[in-house]
Amino acid sequence: MTKTTIRLTAAVETYFAALWRMRASGGATGERSSYAPLANLLNAVGATLKPKVFCVGELADQGAGHPDFGLYAAKQLQKGRPRQGQVSERGVVEVKSVGDDAWLTAGGNQASRYWRRYRLVLVTNTRDFVLLGEDAVGRPAKLETFRFISNYSWLDGLSFTGMRERFLEAFDAVRIDCLNGDKYKTGKVAPDGSPDPSIFSTEGDPVGIQVGTAIATLVRKADLVSAGEVGFRHLWGQTKRAALLQTAEAAPDVLYNDVSPVLPLGLPFTQTAVSTDWFDWPALPDLFPVSFPGVKTSRDGFLVDTDLDRLRARVDDYFDNNLSHEEIARRYPGVMKTTARFDARKVRNVLLALGGPDEVGFVRLAYRPFDTRWLYWEAETKLLDEKRADYKPHVFEGNLWLSAAQHLRKDAEEPQACFTRHIGSLHLIERGALMFPAYLLDDGLEISGNGAQHRPNLSGAAQRYLDRLGLGVKDLFHHVLATVHDPAYREANAGALRMEWPRIPLPGWPDGAANGAAEALAESAERGRELAHLLDSDTPVPSVAEGFLRPEVAAIAVPATIDGRNMTGDNFALTSGWGHFGSGDAVMPGQGRVVERVYTSFERAALGDAAATLGEATFDVYLNARAYWRNVPAAVWTYRLGGYQVLKKWLSYREGGVLGRALSPEEVQHFTDTARRIAGILLRTVR
Repeated sequence: MTKTTIRLTAAVETYFAALWRMRASGGATGERSSYAPLANLLNAVGATLKPKVFCVGELADQGAGHPDFGLYAAKQLQKGRPRQGQVSERGVVEVKSVGDDAWLTAGGNQASRYWRRYRLVLVTNTRDFVLLGEDAVGRPAKLETFRFISNYSWLDGLSFTGMRERFLEAFDAVRIDCLNGDKYKTGKVAPDGSPDPSIFSTEGDPVGIQVGTAIATLVRKADLVSAGEVGFRHLWGQTKRAALLQTAEAAPDVLYNDVSPVLPLGLPFTQTAVSTDWFDWPALPDLFPVSFPGVKTSRDGFLVDTDLDRLRARVDDYFDNNLSHEEIARRYPGVMKTTARFDARKVRNVLLALGGPDEVGFVRLAYRPFDTRWLYWEAETKLLDEKRADYKPHVFEGNLWLSAAQHLRKDAEEPQACFTRHIGSLHLIERGALMFPAYLLDDGLEISGNGAQHRPNLSGAAQRYLDRLGLGVKDLFHHVLATVHDPAYREANAGALRMEWPRIPLPGWPDGAANGAAEALAESAERGRELAHLLDSDTPVPSVAEGFLRPEVAAIAVPATIDGRNMTGDNFALTSGWGHFGSGDAVMPGQGRVVERVYTSFERAALGDAAATLGEATFDVYLNARAYWRNVPAAVWTYRLGGYQVLKKWLSYREGGVLGRALSPEEVQHFTDTARRIAGILLRTVR
């Protein structure tokens, strides 16, 4: 190593040792306590540069606030009386606590103010460093990033396939201590349900950083024999730091499980659940080649509503020439807020000149699972951020739509596929929905019952397969829906589903020549049709959400009051803290009020054998202090679809302070019906 490398290595070691002492003391403040170690590191690095750079703390306010440090070039250090107010030539430094996201901070208001004054801003949370500078035309831009501690996305992220391949080539051994603690993938919960904080959590900061982390040990010997496998182990819970120390000198063969990275999945270094036949199955786009991203308004608070009349009133005001821009901005600030891609006044001027509103623009929108709303869809301007003009013509009566994502950010063992007959939101599922139709609008060919001309959205291989079986596109569509909602399929292929499109097992694929292939596919398709009916709130389902209900269904989510009377008046107000507005018009979930209990003797008798599937505990879910839904079984209450806890998500959008009114009797019944539909789904997909 060169002398400079030795000096920098020592500086980094000293830096981390100081940070460890700071945190181990238990008395640190998180941000300000890190100033001294960070200043020493910056000065050590600056001393190796030409010209040298020096770090100066607690800068005076020069019109943009007080940066934590200024970085001065050696030539700026003057003999005699210094020139006051000298701007640091190499920019300034903004320090945040280790739990903050340096990348997001670099895009925030504080960093923007510093950038306008100093043109270079180094943002750090002591582990990540983001340099904010300017691009070729003088706009702010994130020029460089550096991380001492990276999140663990590189273990299986498709963007890092080349890096993992190089590690396998360049090292004799690759060993991974996966420290988990991820807010997004696991909710910081271990497999046994216990808390799983970040490895960087402390008593003062029990959460630590938000993303999961991992330690990689890379061994290279003089006589290199490239690693064919990866040693991998998980560490969970609140004792992972102690477990690392206790096993520091243990033999690797004792600690690690062997993982064989799979090339078609991008050589993931994690344990990857995948069926042996996975790569023989066609991927979803291999069957249905055309798909569309969901609609994104970026102005949901104005363009989307549960009530058509309220939406019409807002849109009518917007198109009223007698109302000024200022008046519209006062009434509906979100739609008159100009952004980089939306000139609010220009867009309204264009639409006022065109006249409107357009009656056909009021359409149903699959907003979230079991949450269909009204949308005002407009084709000519950027009133909708992403209107998906190529998507909407294919949304016609009789068409079927399925949501899917290329790979999943959250738990791949929960169902991700929503079914709808309406236009879908980009965030119908948490990852960002692509919508796959059964049919495409066409200029010729087949004519549907409502006069629309359409053709099946099938690849050539899929069409030949179905022709051989004597089945059609709807059979295949419903088979796919049944497959992706099958818990056994998701569990067996959870690792692959995190990496790529769902692949669909098809009997006798690709030529359909296997005995019984047509019967097997038709049987699966029938299960898919039942699921589609349950997943579609607009489709009546006899015995579950309409007509004479089966006893085990009728006992679920019964509207009730604490005094046993019928719900009236204020009983319909949802005020238990289920949701609130965050930044802009984004709705954030709240805790609400649920009471866990055992079933009553009547409920248990009504549920019968269904209790084994729906859970041995149940919840009463409260609208307010007096009214509640009685008996929402645990598996129904916790049911997740597309990354969302369905019933809790629905409630968050209808808290009184968010919705602006009490629930209607129909909405109370919708919650009941949805809980019963979920029970039906669980009972049909039980292994």
